[in-house]
Amino acid sequence: MIVPRYSQRTVYEGIYRSLIPDEKSLLWERWMLKIDSVLEDEELVELVHDALAQRRAQSKTRGRRNTP
Repeated sequence: MIVPRYSQRTVYEGIYRSLIPDEKSLLWERWMLKIDSVLEDEELVELVHDALAQRRAQSKTRGRRNTP
């Protein structure tokens, strides 16, 4: 099953992100921040999502979830 993005898992995750809005720059390395900014591109995400959907006839609806 193809999912383009992870959803918020718990209420506490949303609270945590609102209390520490700059957590990425505190915990992530510089190269990870650059890659994360590239992966925020909606057009790129849709392009990969469409390519993954064409692998098999029922890739969109069957199987384990992929990692966005």
